[in-house]
Amino acid sequence: PESGMCLDDTGSSTTNGTQLQIYVCSGRTSGTWSTLVRPTETAPVGTIVGNSTGHCVSNAGGSATSIGSTADGNHIEADTCAGYLSQQWTFNPNGTITVGGYCIDNTNSATTSDNPIQLHTCNGTGAQVWTHPDNGTFYNPAAGMCIEDSNGNAGVQLVLETCTYNANQTWAYPDTYNR
Repeated sequence: PESGMCLDDTGSSTTNGTQLQIYVCSGRTSGTWSTLVRPTETAPVGTIVGNSTGHCVSNAGGSATSIGSTADGNHIEADTCAGYLSQQWTFNPNGTITVGGYCIDNTNSATTSDNPIQLHTCNGTGAQVWTHPDNGTFYNPAAGMCIEDSNGNAGVQLVLETCTYNANQTWAYPDTYNR
């Protein structure tokens, strides 16, 4: 590792509860670890509905048989709820929200009002992590801002805005989504 430090079991113990220490990496087997992979959990999937308009969050250009364009920068918009594939979002354990494996993204990781929300290849940045606190918003911790339907008309791109907790920033989501 970059630090040159390793997690070390000084006695090479296999007993539960053994105290570990951070120690200079020495190549001993007591500093070698395996990870336990948990079985894959099914991420919740469903629509996100705006509380102010009843419009669904949609990947622009979608239809009953298509998720819409997967080009980086494609608009994420509020549109008439139609049950389209482009309105079926997956709420992943890492905080990303995806359609067809592509992430809802805060364009250019901006922290300015009216910044557009887009679809983008998932890349692990904070621009793609969203929380849904009890106040009903979709909040981006990296920007400290909320997704907003600023216009209220169908087919208009969603934006990032200072959180005001007004109805145009609050959303209903699948009951199975664990915030």
